[in-house]
Amino acid sequence: MTDPEYGGRGLNRILMERVLSEYEGKTDGIYLFANDTVLDYYPKFGFRPAKEYEYYLPCAGKSQENSPYLMQKADVAELSESLCPNLQNPNDGMYMSENMGLYWFRLAASFGDSMEEMVLGYTPASCDNFLSREYREEDTTLFILGEDLRRMEQEKRRFPALSHA
Repeated sequence: MTDPEYGGRGLNRILMERVLSEYEGKTDGIYLFANDTVLDYYPKFGFRPAKEYEYYLPCAGKSQENSPYLMQKADVAELSESLCPNLQNPNDGMYMSENMGLYWFRLAASFGDSMEEMVLGYTPASCDNFLSREYREEDTTLFILGEDLRRMEQEKRRFPALSHA
């Protein structure tokens, strides 16, 4: 996001090289979300596009007319307790410590008045009861750098939605 007046001077390249140099050997990897207009830019620095996956459950509470299930506060509490027993963080290896309030806020905000399926914005600690599918956000591509981040794709994980800037 360079001011057009300063474009074409390599400032973005200098910044990227500085950041990568600063964190070389200090992290498991680096990831970023890029809009689709710059897909050829980040591979110049060693990044590669990666897939993410999302976990979801269809709502079992639909009526016979197949209308959306209306969530009640008790349903949200029961659901969140099953996803986060004893208020433990539901992520498997990537989480924001001591921040369950933000997860609950995001969970409640995603329900609205009704829903046909519940989609998690993270990889649950246990995926056994969930369905999964490839996740793709419009005009956004995930790029990763570092061998350790390849496991995210191989293990069908998702960077938490709250980590998107």
